[in-house]
Amino acid sequence: MSDSKDESLVNKAVSRRSVLKWSGALAAAGVVGIGLGIGGDTLLRKTSTATTTTTSTKTSTATSTTTAPPTTITSTTTATTTSSAPSPVVESGRFSHAGLSGPFWVNTQNGVVTSIEEFNSSTHLATFDRAWRNRIYAPDRVQYPMQRVDFSPTNRNPQNRGLSGYVRITWDQATALVASEIQRAVSLYGNSSIYTMRDTGWNSTGAMYPLDRLLNMYGGYTQPVGFYSDYGLQIGETYSIGFTSETGAAGTTSWQAIMDNTKYIIMWGGDFVPTTDLAAFGTYISDMYMQVKAAGVKFIVVDPFLNDGAIALGAQWIPILPGTDNAMLAAMAYVMINNNTYDADFMQNYSVGFNESNLPTGAPAGSSFVSYVTGVSDGTPKTPEWASAICGVDAQTITNLATLLTSQQPVLIRTGCGPQRGANGEHFQRMVATIAAMSGNLGIPGGGYGSQPWDPSLALPSSLPSTVGNLYVPAPTNPIGSTSYIPYYRWADAVLSPGTQIQWNCQNLTLPAFKLLYRLAGINFINEHSNVGKSIQAVRAVDFYVVQDPWMVTDAKYADVILPACTTFERNDIVAGGNYIVQMQQAIQPLFESMSDYDILSAIAQNLGIGSKFTGGNTELQWVESMYNLVNTGTSWADFTAQGYLYYAPPAMTSTTAYTAFRANPTANPLPTPSGLIEVYSERIAKFYGPNYVNVQWPDVPVVPEFVPPFEWAGSSIASQYPLAMITSKNLWRQHSQADNVLWLQQRSKLNGYAPLWINASDASSRGISQGDTVLVSNGRGQLLAAAMVTQRIMPGVVRLCEGSWYNSATPSESNGLDLGGCPNTLTSDQGTSNLAQGSTTSTSLVQVALWSGA
Repeated sequence: MSDSKDESLVNKAVSRRSVLKWSGALAAAGVVGIGLGIGGDTLLRKTSTATTTTTSTKTSTATSTTTAPPTTITSTTTATTTSSAPSPVVESGRFSHAGLSGPFWVNTQNGVVTSIEEFNSSTHLATFDRAWRNRIYAPDRVQYPMQRVDFSPTNRNPQNRGLSGYVRITWDQATALVASEIQRAVSLYGNSSIYTMRDTGWNSTGAMYPLDRLLNMYGGYTQPVGFYSDYGLQIGETYSIGFTSETGAAGTTSWQAIMDNTKYIIMWGGDFVPTTDLAAFGTYISDMYMQVKAAGVKFIVVDPFLNDGAIALGAQWIPILPGTDNAMLAAMAYVMINNNTYDADFMQNYSVGFNESNLPTGAPAGSSFVSYVTGVSDGTPKTPEWASAICGVDAQTITNLATLLTSQQPVLIRTGCGPQRGANGEHFQRMVATIAAMSGNLGIPGGGYGSQPWDPSLALPSSLPSTVGNLYVPAPTNPIGSTSYIPYYRWADAVLSPGTQIQWNCQNLTLPAFKLLYRLAGINFINEHSNVGKSIQAVRAVDFYVVQDPWMVTDAKYADVILPACTTFERNDIVAGGNYIVQMQQAIQPLFESMSDYDILSAIAQNLGIGSKFTGGNTELQWVESMYNLVNTGTSWADFTAQGYLYYAPPAMTSTTAYTAFRANPTANPLPTPSGLIEVYSERIAKFYGPNYVNVQWPDVPVVPEFVPPFEWAGSSIASQYPLAMITSKNLWRQHSQADNVLWLQQRSKLNGYAPLWINASDASSRGISQGDTVLVSNGRGQLLAAAMVTQRIMPGVVRLCEGSWYNSATPSESNGLDLGGCPNTLTSDQGTSNLAQGSTTSTSLVQVALWSGA
């Protein structure tokens, strides 16, 4: 029998007082007007002028000024809300809280957030965390539940998603409608037809993510596997050295070991400034790199872009064309083999398939890594001259770097996410691990291999109790999780081409048919997924799309129902990281009719008949207390609440190096690979080919790491039409797409109102482009406007457009219309890295850039 509705979850009417507080906050921030930002932009509309005030480097009261765009709400109704009784909140006070970059205090006055203040002099916050006040009171906050005006369960009009206006509805109507659509999807198509993505890009730092609990209690859903950020890296490491950068199975190379021993760090394809500090939660890697530099360690950066980290370290910069890293690495291997400077004994006894004499039984002759590098297997020796013609790096530079690896030990190679986030990215990670091993650096103090930003080596020592792993809302096991899952990157195909068989991780998977998409403050199905045009087609093909978010994000404009979630400042949560456990205390009441994610899902659960089962009789704050008590800190909940946080003084740094135990005794300390050794040749891959390699569906996954030409690169047939390779880096002003709606941050992240496109001065000059010019960036997947950032910091033939800008089509009726927002995914492909990982390929896109004529 279904649960009757709990009276505590009905009729939480929006109060005049909360509206007055909102209006007062907007007035204090200098904001004119209140709107939803759903549409109304005119072609080439540029960002309004904003004013900024900051009281100090430690306390942020950032403000912005803008005129809100007109709303497309077509009608309104008197609304009631459905929520648990609001928690008592002190009208003026100081509250503990945290963002992705670390803990901070929230100061309020008369129920309004007035400033963000760092905990102490040893913590510092990313700019987008300092801008939280602007985000809380942003003009595009979703104020009440809305339904697309031309949507109904009997007349869905999915082709109008992104075009239609919205009508205001009550919370009771909204939660009942979402619940009925979940019931319908399960009844007609099964639980595998429901899909949601989380983690990457999630706007909340804390532990209160109850959507898994709801969906699993109602029979499950199709789960995504892997991550957008680093799945090529994870799979590549698994197939070569057995562990991933997140598990750290072979130990860590500590900062102390680096300072004591390392001579050179080669940073390949990553910028530690935006990729480590912005989500570091108090573990500020930039500080450690500066200490390493002061200790005398020298740095070499291999990257198409001279990034901020390279400049800070005074690094030698080796620019390289995107997608060609394995050609350069293969040539470095050739130099070591040809000069006989590699560690032959180590590779003979600690690896599989490096040379012909340690190939696994049954492997074809000529299939070893040495045979590939020397040209025995394909007739092409991988000389520095061969590689130079591919990657754009001088042959002598390639030779010098290979020589340095074996003559200046210890050398540590640390990879970023850039190269693996491109075509064949898994094989880049396999190749780097092989090069580090054959150079003799693996397992010697201060040398070897690591990957950022999640390499455990990067984390400073912490005394946090291991029980902080209990900080999550408990959810039952997904009933269909073992039989229904897909890689993140294949969700659009599951909508548009259900039943298609794909290869992934040496398995065959059949894509389910997605009919209901649920976005809860996580991945934007449109904005953060590659190939926006295809994503829009997919969103317009499902039966139902619900978006639950505080702001009118890009995806909300395509939803059938929009549920206004409140920010973390308007609810309770808890988080652990770095040296802190922090209670994220509710500082203000939910604005307008917004509710917490937990309260929204509780109401939906009641409509599904599992309300009591879902809540377990707990309020949100009681769940937070329950999670905290499972950590067993020894400090009472009352004392923890009174202070707001617990600090654990870190232990002293020690000198440890990854793979030392393996190097000392590979039999006693095997790697977590099938052989226990470094698998240069992967039997798992070879066996998936089938006898005599007859599986023609598996052409892009070599049994040893090789250079496999990307599906788009300078050697492609389309390069004559689209000659510039585009990379999509992070920047300092947002976390993925979060906070791109904050004008205070747009003053820093935009150029003349547009997303900046970094372009080499020679490429700009040949196109008649000057600094700040509006340019059209295009390829066969889409087109966007950007502002030219003319520079020598990026190599010729490459352009850089930072990820995260919000897609804003000038012609939303077209799935690939002109994007005024500068979202790079307008141009990226959703073809996977390879059939091994099916990971993200945002670093593999060719484009053309032209001066915008305004036509």
